[in-house]
Amino acid sequence: MGVTIHYRGNLKNPKDIPTITAELEDICKSADWTYRVYDDSNTELKKLPFRGITFQPHPKSESVWMIFQEDGNLFFPLGATEDEFSKEPIWAFTKTQFAGADVHIALCRLLKYLSERWFQSFEVIDDGGYWEDNDAEELNKRIGIINEAITAIEEGLTGLPLQKNESTEDRVKKILDGLRKKRKDEE
Repeated sequence: MGVTIHYRGNLKNPKDIPTITAELEDICKSADWTYRVYDDSNTELKKLPFRGITFQPHPKSESVWMIFQEDGNLFFPLGATEDEFSKEPIWAFTKTQFAGADVHIALCRLLKYLSERWFQSFEVIDDGGYWEDNDAEELNKRIGIINEAITAIEEGLTGLPLQKNESTEDRVKKILDGLRKKRKDEE
């Protein structure tokens, strides 16, 4: 649960993998982001079927995966099955919900830059809506709605003991119904 950027693509030229990796490494260094390079210089990684970089732009965001197969397809090890190697780009994702709108916006801008400079094809599905509309207000609204839902569920599950004959599923349903009613009343 949370605002997430989903992305996939294919590089214009697979020979650019070291160059895009170096460029992203420079960006990570200058922004003081945590990162890891996957290339031939690390003997442990030579056997891996991909090259590139992962980086985390904020301690409360998930990592961004700019990892590529030899054919230039973006690769996401967490979403791949063995028969998906080299067929088409695999959807990668990065949750930014807890890192805030500024980090989400920065990642969208970086992905737009990368897509224009390096990618032949690049697709994004942005749960925050920023990628499509550059609307920071809408992004903040979506982050707020999800934060509110998470808080309500957490409080509902930990604040009161379950009533006699009430299941956890019943409690969650009541919480979600209450959130829907509140949303409807606010509209």
